[in-house]
Amino acid sequence: MSLAEANAILPKYYDWQHWSRGDFSKEGLAAVNDGLIAVGELKQPFDWGKLIDQGLLDEDLRRPL
Repeated sequence: MSLAEANAILPKYYDWQHWSRGDFSKEGLAAVNDGLIAVGELKQPFDWGKLIDQGLLDEDLRRPL
């Protein structure tokens, strides 16, 4: 993406509040698992701890998975 494109697009996301500091919830991830199981994409819950590296998150955003 060019700098001009980024300058045109990114402010819209701030206006729409379509961003976060990177935080997430265990309950939200469980809901994703439930949805994926319901539509047949998973047979059992996914271990999010194997996928999510919280090392770059601020300490207050890290959550037990």
